[in-house]
Amino acid sequence: MNSGWKACDETVRRLLRRCANRVFQTGTLDHQCVLSHQTIGFPATNASLPEYYALERFADRQEYHARARLYAGHGAIALSWDPSAGDAGQLARVELKDPKAAAAILGQALPWEIAQKAIQQVKALQADQLPTTRALMDAWRYGKSAGGIPAEKADQISDAIRVIKETKRLNTEKHDALLRRVSADLFNDTKRIESLARPLALLLEEPDPDEPESVFARLGLVKHPQTMLLHCTSEAFLSINGQHIKAVQPYIGFAPTTLTEVRGGPIQCVISIENLSSFNEAAFADNNCGLVAIYTAGHPSPSLLDAYQKILRSLKPASVLHWGDVDLGGFRIASRIAERAAMEGYRLDLWGMCSTDYHGIGVTADPGKLTAIHRICERHGWTSEAQSLNEWGLFHEQEAMEWRSPK
Repeated sequence: MNSGWKACDETVRRLLRRCANRVFQTGTLDHQCVLSHQTIGFPATNASLPEYYALERFADRQEYHARARLYAGHGAIALSWDPSAGDAGQLARVELKDPKAAAAILGQALPWEIAQKAIQQVKALQADQLPTTRALMDAWRYGKSAGGIPAEKADQISDAIRVIKETKRLNTEKHDALLRRVSADLFNDTKRIESLARPLALLLEEPDPDEPESVFARLGLVKHPQTMLLHCTSEAFLSINGQHIKAVQPYIGFAPTTLTEVRGGPIQCVISIENLSSFNEAAFADNNCGLVAIYTAGHPSPSLLDAYQKILRSLKPASVLHWGDVDLGGFRIASRIAERAAMEGYRLDLWGMCSTDYHGIGVTADPGKLTAIHRICERHGWTSEAQSLNEWGLFHEQEAMEWRSPK
């Protein structure tokens, strides 16, 4: 395409952007209302129409004029000419008349129509029970993005809503589902759900969309079934699939859905542990009599949390603890476990999750994530951990600290 045509197309695009800005200011998504109350145009000055005045060659200027007359012939714009420059020799003003006609020539969609389509797309899915959908549609109505997702990416939101609805249908709150199998069934694409971590986090009001494992675990979607690893005294018996199995050292592994109860006591403490290496360190320690340790496999799935509740219910420990990473992910894991512990009448306390336990070894904490952690700590009464983070401002990996028995 030659320079004159390119310059003219840029003028029309700027007219459409100005119109879009004014349409989005009203939130009505009605360009006709905007155009009926105000004129959208540019005077042909160097300041207002720089792409026109940048055309130094006469031939380029003529090409601009020819392209402009094509737009005008389709009713997209209106042209005013400078009478002192001869017949159609110099533009005086260009105004937008029909945005749809202009967009059709450019081969692009109108921003407010994209927003309208996006809003209708979400409304059609009847996702009113998700409060964030209303915020999304309000943002799109004013030409903004919510959670970094503009109206142009409404397909991501609609697909994420479909995922949430499907997990409810499958009752994944109680029964885990294979993430890639669900993705294939819904979208004929095994990895589509994994690409939806950010919109899913937005819809679920998750504070950190950069941790997709947390989002998927909350939905009960797992890449592979989680094995539950349990360390307990040798005197303990596990009821698994109707069979009574004696505990072995240093730990025993089983599918969490197969566990009915654990017998053996008295149990002083049940501690859940986020990372596998730290769990192994605790399980191989010699001083764990009366201690039960559970590996959460990072973000625990709903089935693992159900088994966790059965363990608390059957063992009736004196105290319940959690040990994990000192970062947002670690506190979110602790929060989910604390909610399940509360269902069994227990208050979950944290073990080894104060910054002071790490002697200054760590990375600088992200301020936004710190704020989210403080909200979690306030909800569960984890005051000393919150104060420690305020004091040190560092995040720590659990593996940096050696195991210390809480007894």
